[in-house]
Amino acid sequence: MALTVNNNIKLNNIKAIVFDWDGTLFNNVPAIRAATQNVLERFNAEYPGDLAINEFMDLMTEMNENNLPVILLNHYKILNDIPFFKDLQYLQKLQVLFMIYSKYKQYSEFSQLYTGTQELIKNLSQKYDLAILTSSKREEIVETLEKYGIMNYFKSILTMDDIRNPKPNPEGIRKTIQQLNYLPENVLYVGDSATDILTARAANVPSIAISNGLIPRQNLMEYNPNLVCDHVTELAQFFDLPKIPIDTKLDRERTIDYHAEKIKSYVKEEFNFFGLLQEVLPSELKFDAVQVGRIIRDPLGFIGAVIQDGITRYTRGEIELKNQFAVFSNVEEDLL
Repeated sequence: MALTVNNNIKLNNIKAIVFDWDGTLFNNVPAIRAATQNVLERFNAEYPGDLAINEFMDLMTEMNENNLPVILLNHYKILNDIPFFKDLQYLQKLQVLFMIYSKYKQYSEFSQLYTGTQELIKNLSQKYDLAILTSSKREEIVETLEKYGIMNYFKSILTMDDIRNPKPNPEGIRKTIQQLNYLPENVLYVGDSATDILTARAANVPSIAISNGLIPRQNLMEYNPNLVCDHVTELAQFFDLPKIPIDTKLDRERTIDYHAEKIKSYVKEEFNFFGLLQEVLPSELKFDAVQVGRIIRDPLGFIGAVIQDGITRYTRGEIELKNQFAVFSNVEEDLL
């Protein structure tokens, strides 16, 4: 589809382009779809898939921005804001919470840059300073950029590790502008969500929205970005760069199918929250006075550390998940 222009961007003023990561340069769409489908099937949920995807995207952002003890402590606020969780019991909510997150992390191992992104970034860097602003973790971004050989094209990379207030708060983009040593009118922000558009607006920066298939183009246009396109490589046309010869529609469809097949061959067993706890809880716990003391002093900290370790080991394929373990069957009452 052709580019859709809502409000003109004064290209003569633009000196730098700031990119969001997930869903913009990095194609995590198949991972999100597959993880969501797993959850809906696991809980036999009759719930609109597209709606669940959008809600789980918000949830994964929340989990990325907080540690696990905070998630457990604030689960009522976090989960009650998501309609999918409305009729679930406490333990079911926790199961969904960690299943969606761990599945997404697993599937993300197979995610890749959108086709043509390397060429686009290389060409853009000859005319503009480039930067990344994302809610993802720095080590994940750096690893991928180095893998694809485009790390050196970016003058600034700000991640969740570098800012206190996540998008749509403008803290991150303002810090990026400061690092690049430009004024807001000299910078353009490119992202794939309403949050990205709102972030740019809060910083008085023009925005370009990428409609990658998760959020309909019309929904993005309601937030009035300056420009909307369907694939990041379509920006070559807007910036008067050589056309990148790919079928963007085919690329998106093929990528989804490709990931789905790879994912199915990789995932051997359903995620089981309580099974994970059973696998990672130390068997000698009842004899370990130090561990018992830690649980008494900081139960949420202990639980969080155990779950984080388990998710990490499960994601790496180091442990198998087998039987249910109801060690926290009364956790809701205990916490209250």
